[in-house]
Amino acid sequence: MLGVRNDAELNELLKHVHISHGGVLPCIHPSLLKRKGTSGGALPIGSSGPTASSRQGSSNAEPQQQAARVFSQ
Repeated sequence: MLGVRNDAELNELLKHVHISHGGVLPCIHPSLLKRKGTSGGALPIGSSGPTASSRQGSSNAEPQQQAARVFSQ
């Protein structure tokens, strides 16, 4: 049934026909797909972003470390 939408002639012939339980073609918006060859792009499913170890090099790492020392004493 999915092959009907991939065939131009069949699609034109059956454009007003609803095939029960025929399924749908997957449609993923291009902006959600990971781009090849770039370091950026969409995060994998289940990923919440950068890890704590990758954030330590940021400019606010020092105040976080100081706060951790205060709370650990």
